[in-house]
Amino acid sequence: MRWLVLNTIDDNLLPYGYQTSIKIAYVLNVTVVSVGIGEYLYNLEENAKSYTFEAKMRLLLELCAEEEQLRFADGIQKIKDFNKLKNKPSKLIGPIIKLKSLLINIYDGESEYFFKTLQINYELRTLKKILHPEQFYYYPKSAQPNEADLGNFTLELPDPENGIPIFFLTVQDYSNKDLLSFEIFKSTSKNAEELNNCYAEESCKFPIMALLVGNDLRNMRADLEKPSKEFREKIEAWAQVCYQNPNSKEGLLYFRKHLKKWLNSTKKLPLKSRMLKGIDNDINNLRSEILIGEMPIEKIWQLYLNGNTITQKSFDTLLQYKSDHTPKYDGRWPVVIFKCLDTNFKLLFPKDEIKEESTNLSVRKTISLD
Repeated sequence: MRWLVLNTIDDNLLPYGYQTSIKIAYVLNVTVVSVGIGEYLYNLEENAKSYTFEAKMRLLLELCAEEEQLRFADGIQKIKDFNKLKNKPSKLIGPIIKLKSLLINIYDGESEYFFKTLQINYELRTLKKILHPEQFYYYPKSAQPNEADLGNFTLELPDPENGIPIFFLTVQDYSNKDLLSFEIFKSTSKNAEELNNCYAEESCKFPIMALLVGNDLRNMRADLEKPSKEFREKIEAWAQVCYQNPNSKEGLLYFRKHLKKWLNSTKKLPLKSRMLKGIDNDINNLRSEILIGEMPIEKIWQLYLNGNTITQKSFDTLLQYKSDHTPKYDGRWPVVIFKCLDTNFKLLFPKDEIKEESTNLSVRKTISLD
């Protein structure tokens, strides 16, 4: 069994959901996969240290505000044109050196800020330290909403040998507001029997998981290896029933019989880690929980559309794919749902502040390239 955490850095899903979902799965000893945020982004900060001037400028154009791109691109082109000259005019050498220095300074500021926000929001530096081929890994390709690999959304994945895939969904946006355009019913509800409805029940509750280092997470994982064994086995057995009996109520019936009452006993499972218990006693902010249930496949895609993880065009393509392969995608898939319980808590780096600071950075470094 592996849980899939699917985000892009351009989407509107709660970034705390990305980093915390991975940490939750990791400490529960569930194999977890980062989808969408992949090799390029995890290694970008380290790789950028050895970038040439040309590579730095390409990254600068990706990072800077849209209104700055033309001016920066114009300056970069001036340097390229100058370098092509066999006989370089002496009067231009000084200005070109200054221009190149200014662009490098701008790059340094923009890249430093980008890597800072990437760490604060997604904690890639931290997560990189716990990468492991059997515990936590990423699919290599990083994605943007208009470049989404739709195979990830139809579970046509590159690693089928690694067990049953289950989407680990974040259902809140950057402002901690609910992205769901549909109701999640209790498993005992009559509405849960309708295959076009979602049902879920509460499970593990976690204290704040931000700012933990790699050793902290490894120690929590070790603490919970045995206590979480039953949890992993029961969730995997139920998920197997769901996938073996598509477009039916078998997953729900199994859930009601084997998971409904038992899940209540898992709410305090994380506190069997000494460190998590200590955090729980000391800090009241940013608590979270996971819910276990089934969600109609189309509504999973709708959630990613609502969160800007995929475009309307990609969503329409998925709907057409569903129609072309009916009844394969007509039922429900087992899912794990992440929810941040402190919806009024101000996150460490809200998206509007990132945009504002990025704009201010560009304004402070405005230069003339003429």
